[in-house]
Amino acid sequence: MGDGEDDEDPWRYPQKDRTALGWHVSQTALGFLDIVFPGLGYSAQKLAERTIPDPLLKRQIEFYQRLAEGLKDLEGRFEAAAPTRLVESEEFISAIIETTPLAIKTHRETKRAAFANTVLNTAAGFKLDDAVRGRFLATLDQFSVGHIDVLKLLSDPMSRPSVQRAYQSFYMGAPKGLYAEEFATMGLAGDALEFILGDLQTNGFAQGSLNAMMTKQGVGQKMTTALGDAFLRFITQPVPPSN
Repeated sequence: MGDGEDDEDPWRYPQKDRTALGWHVSQTALGFLDIVFPGLGYSAQKLAERTIPDPLLKRQIEFYQRLAEGLKDLEGRFEAAAPTRLVESEEFISAIIETTPLAIKTHRETKRAAFANTVLNTAAGFKLDDAVRGRFLATLDQFSVGHIDVLKLLSDPMSRPSVQRAYQSFYMGAPKGLYAEEFATMGLAGDALEFILGDLQTNGFAQGSLNAMMTKQGVGQKMTTALGDAFLRFITQPVPPSN
């Protein structure tokens, strides 16, 4: 490939042009580690030296700070998150580089936190096949906050107080009615809700119908698949295994 191709691809590590975004990402992928483990990463000051727009810079700094705080919390609770291991982990470094551009392009706090959790889960030793990991990141990028909220609800509906209250007077009907208050709180109804439910099923994350008539014994059951549960695990803050 010629030199011109390096200039056309901003994410490629450039041989000459150090103002390209790809060079800055490669230089600062470990920069936030200095906040947590001084001396093990690049200087955090590098974060303020990039020639990129201020709003984008602000989001990237905030994302790295979120990761730094998360890593502080993981240290000592997960053996895989030891600083000496992380700085040598190619998988961890790849997770930062892959996730950063996705996290900083969204203004939704729920999604920013979810992207950070994917990196923290990698740091904690949560393993996924590369193909599954790539699909999960792409899906998280495409999903709205509503997709995430509905999937969480379907994974454990009876843990919600509003569902518990509705269940007490429920005799027969569709699960959608049982979850009506939750959907209203999420601001979801009509076509938007149906669109989200369809997406979750198309992606293999949920099963069954919220419109199917059921007895009281049938409603309130978990509706997520094993794949959907793995996705939620991937985007949720790491929890140490119980002894």
